Order: sequence, then C-alpha cells, then structure tokens
Amino acid sequence: MKIKTEQVDSSTLDSIEFDLVLVSSGFESRGRYLMSQHPLLQSKTKIVVGFNNFRDDSIRIYNDSLFEKFGFTFIISHICQCVVCTETRSVRLAIK
Repeated sequence: MKIKTEQVDSSTLDSIEFDLVLVSSGFESRGRYLMSQHPLLQSKTKIVVGFNNFRDDSIRIYNDSLFEKFGFTFIISHICQCVVCTETRSVRLAIK
C-alpha cells in the first residue's frame, strides 16, 4: 500500500478533513504538539503509535490521555521502524 504525503501549511490544518492522521505518543511533550495547536483537526482515521516502554512516565500518561480525548486509536508496539525518504517524500512504517 502506498501513502501519498505532502506538507500542509499550518494555517489550513483546521479547515480541511484528512483521510489519516498518524502521530506518536512518547515521554516528550512534543508528542502532543499537533493536537495542542490544532484541537479541531478533523480526520476520517486517527492513529497514535506508542512504544511499550515509558508508559508510566507522567508526560506519556498526559500525552496518551490527550490523544484518547481526541478519539485516536492506539497501537502499542514493542518495535516500530519508520523510514522517511526526503527525495520522494515518502514514509515507510513497520510496526511489530
């Protein structure tokens, strides 16, 4: 399956509906940046990928609760690999 990606201007994020929003939740506050800046973000499918480690860290708990509040589906994984190709602007994600 191929996924087409493109950079979207920040000012348009709250005015269009996306097919997919894919984010990650971890132990850093930057994990929730998108939702804290654009709480009205609309998408047909919202997925948050989280790793099995740091699940009891206070920031991770807050991040997870924020994503849950906004209706994200969680995928918790032991191993996740993400490869971004800047030439083709494509993303390859493998979750085990």
